[in-house]
Amino acid sequence: MAPKTNHKALLTFGIGTHEPLLQYSVPAMKRYAEIHNYRFIEAGCSSDHRPPPWGKIPAIQKALKQYQTVLWIDCDVMIVKFDVDIGYGFSDQAFQGLVKHHTNCGEVPNTGVWLLRNCARTNQMLEYVWNQKDLTNHMWWEQAAVMRLLGYTDTIPAKIRQASDYHVETQWLGLEWNSHPDCAHPEPRFKHITYNTVAQRLPIMQQLAGAVSA
Repeated sequence: MAPKTNHKALLTFGIGTHEPLLQYSVPAMKRYAEIHNYRFIEAGCSSDHRPPPWGKIPAIQKALKQYQTVLWIDCDVMIVKFDVDIGYGFSDQAFQGLVKHHTNCGEVPNTGVWLLRNCARTNQMLEYVWNQKDLTNHMWWEQAAVMRLLGYTDTIPAKIRQASDYHVETQWLGLEWNSHPDCAHPEPRFKHITYNTVAQRLPIMQQLAGAVSA
């Protein structure tokens, strides 16, 4: 039997106060990667003196030089169901896949789970995201830059101002792939534990990690 070839990568990182979250999220990510033939990569964070969330942009850009599909997952996301590949059904007409959350903050595309195809469109958008330097310290960091390029406002309540071509070429994934405490799916596959502090997130992630490993 020929060995499996990884054309897909699953990336994450966690640094500073968020590093302890990796002890719970990474084992589930590795299990998911093994089942669905992703190369798991715990990326370094090179954010060029910006807040750490910006570091996912160069990490994704680096991975796209080697892989056809890149799945970014934030370190505070717990995978709780493993049977379906998030990339199954990823449309050839889309260059990225995201989940939209509807909360008190408005309609917010969330980059905590981010599926990207290796193509010129993706590379172009990531470069434009990085260049939105006026959003460096925005409360949503790189996500605010993505929202702007999609045609959203970057103020609360966020809303679509005018859908861009990037918006049209985005595949909007089901909420089960990024279930948020304020916008939850009844049967989530990926649970995004976005409570205010790491201290609040740790016991929840520990409990979920215990449940999925049982």
